[in-house]
Amino acid sequence: VSKEAVEKLGDDKFGMNPVGSGPMRFKEWLRDDRIVLEKFPGHWQQGEDGQPLPYVDGLVSRLITDQSVAFVELRSGNVDTYLELDLKDVATARSVPSLFVRTIPGQWRAFPGFYFNPRPGTSYPFSNNKKLREAAQYALDRESMAKALGFGLGRPAYHFFWYPGMLGYDESLPRRQFDLARAKSLVQEAGFPNGVDVEVKVINRTIEVRSVEVMQAMLDKVGIRLKITPLDRLPWIDDGRAGRFQALSHSNSSRVDPQLTEDSKTGSTYNWAGYSNPEVDKLWNQAAAEYDNAKRADIYKRIQRILHDDAFHVLGFMYPLVAAANKRVHNLTTQDNFRYIWLE
Repeated sequence: VSKEAVEKLGDDKFGMNPVGSGPMRFKEWLRDDRIVLEKFPGHWQQGEDGQPLPYVDGLVSRLITDQSVAFVELRSGNVDTYLELDLKDVATARSVPSLFVRTIPGQWRAFPGFYFNPRPGTSYPFSNNKKLREAAQYALDRESMAKALGFGLGRPAYHFFWYPGMLGYDESLPRRQFDLARAKSLVQEAGFPNGVDVEVKVINRTIEVRSVEVMQAMLDKVGIRLKITPLDRLPWIDDGRAGRFQALSHSNSSRVDPQLTEDSKTGSTYNWAGYSNPEVDKLWNQAAAEYDNAKRADIYKRIQRILHDDAFHVLGFMYPLVAAANKRVHNLTTQDNFRYIWLE
């Protein structure tokens, strides 16, 4: 970003009037509606044809919170691209002659991204009883969840924050497969013959609540009674940061490299639940200092084994991000890079 602009405007005003080095420049922001960018004619990069980028004259990024409305806008031609199409709409989008549909390479989402409160000193049953946490893990029929909610694109997810294509992802790592009898037995062994209650606070978005509702039905079969409390994002963040929760849930998504989030490292911004394990912290630091990818991958696998053993983190199913766009749009290569797009 422009150092001069930051120093002149200050952080807050700069956030409202950003100045960077990208192919487009900021023109307008209508809060809760849209951001308007326009082509910057002096951009430094040229395309493969030798012409300066970007090819398009501008970009309007609209905030449409209702996914059904967004899909109608796409089909009507009022928007050109819809990133992260609702899975239930994928088949319909593929049948529309004016649209094309594609998965975004290397981009994955997972639901529910569920955490039991791991903070020392809490009195919550699941925080202090590993057998209860294991029971919840075994009670999840991830295959069925992926089929019910994945619309043909879902697959079970066992290792928190690791996805196909990410360094350290390994299908052969230990996992707790669905085992209803074992889950029921663990609840008994944990000392709860009459079952146990637990509240989960979830960000109030359709797919997030829906996945927790499916989880709720599965846990109920083993005596784990899950109470779902939907919250707006900001109160959810406040309660999470303050440790005011028995369990939290939101979406979980892939990154180019695990080091970008260090989601299970003490103090990480992405460590929503406040999980803290000195051995895991040590491994994150080792990975950050290691340039050999094979060695880093081994370190990441060790982290996953420890998280699996602690059983605080729960994933259900994952699916690749799907984008749909008008066929006049060409070279839609990634989720958020419009630098190389051109229009027919």
